[in-house]
Amino acid sequence: MKNSAKILIDYYIGEEYLFSFAQFTLEPSDKYIDNEDSIISYAYINGNRVTVVESADNEEINILWNDSEYSYHIFSTQCDVDTLLKYAESVK
Repeated sequence: MKNSAKILIDYYIGEEYLFSFAQFTLEPSDKYIDNEDSIISYAYINGNRVTVVESADNEEINILWNDSEYSYHIFSTQCDVDTLLKYAESVK
């Protein structure tokens, strides 16, 4: 999906789902993720602080960050944190 305010892309290898990527025009808006029983950590990618939210049962990983223009969200039930962080680093 793509429009003037949002891009949402699902990535697959063949029929196998890997992860999803979302990019939004940066506006003061709330982003809700269930963080109950989650592990929250932080990292830096391309000079931007990212928030990593891992569900305690390892069912889903969310990585969120923003720059001066956009907010970004990568999430997956298939990839590990290191892989998702590498994907996040590739966003320019």
